[in-house]
Amino acid sequence: MKLTFPVQQQESATPARDVDDRFKNQGRNMLMNAFHTAVDRQAELSADEREKRDQEFPLHLPDALKQPNVRKFAGAKKGKRGMTALEAAEAAKVEKAKRQRVAEQEDRRSTRGKHDSFKVRKERANKEELAAKRETAKAKAAARKKVKAKKLRAATNKRVSQLTDFLA
Repeated sequence: MKLTFPVQQQESATPARDVDDRFKNQGRNMLMNAFHTAVDRQAELSADEREKRDQEFPLHLPDALKQPNVRKFAGAKKGKRGMTALEAAEAAKVEKAKRQRVAEQEDRRSTRGKHDSFKVRKERANKEELAAKRETAKAKAAARKKVKAKKLRAATNKRVSQLTDFLA
């Protein structure tokens, strides 16, 4: 046995307000109406009023959008993803260290010339001489402290023995 239902007539799918619905067609109709209204109002203005309006509100294109500062991986082909902020920071750190190493190597190479090597050797000898003088000064100061401490101990021991003799 088959069940059959009577077919009802459907009401119209578009309600009355659909004619002026601003969200219809993603708002395109609303924009077009606003544009046409602006054009009509401008057409109603006289030439002097239009000129005055153009001077007050000059038409110009907006500034170009700023392109994001996206770093690409070294040797990356077109279409590959850019670096994240963390990856870019790490890459910058590595590049900075590399630049410093290269600069240090260039400094070392520049001091290897004939005249420069003499200067470098002389400076190195002066530094070694100063270091040796500092070491001897430290050794002399330490020896003086030892002698002074020894004299102080001897004087203290002498006084202690005198006090013990006096008390005895």
